[in-house]
Amino acid sequence: MNLRLIFMGLALTTGLLFSGCSDDDDNCVQDYSGTLTASETLLVGEWNLTAMTSSKAVDLTDDDVENPSTDIYAQYTDCQKDAGYIFSEDRGYTFNQGTKVANCENKSVTNGTWQYTGNQINFVATCTVLSLPITFTNANNSFQSISQKLLIQDVSGQVVEADVTFVYTKATAG
Repeated sequence: MNLRLIFMGLALTTGLLFSGCSDDDDNCVQDYSGTLTASETLLVGEWNLTAMTSSKAVDLTDDDVENPSTDIYAQYTDCQKDAGYIFSEDRGYTFNQGTKVANCENKSVTNGTWQYTGNQINFVATCTVLSLPITFTNANNSFQSISQKLLIQDVSGQVVEADVTFVYTKATAG
């Protein structure tokens, strides 16, 4: 499969950040626990990837036309767009990718615990903490995060380093 944005780069970064010690390690980071704060209750529910932009234009489409764009999401396949978080009231979270769309080859699921403080979501999974700075929209129904220096591979194989903004929108019930 020819994934153009090295979501693998993001997955690899996440994987590296979430690795490094076993569950029986005395220095293992403890899971988050306790009652949610008022600001944390805003996150409870399902949040789906709805936009993704790059600071540099790249061509990810294998359509024999040179058409670079900063809109990564528009160039993605349905399987690549299928990504999101589920935040639970018990501080558990799941990050799913490629699990809702039929026939996705690269499915991944990450589970752990979370907390929101100081405009960032902190995740604990496999004994490691990852912090994701986020900004909410005025309506609190979406948030964005900016990942700096992700590697994006264009259709010709050239790798570009760029800042990528991910936007997640809260799923409506029903």
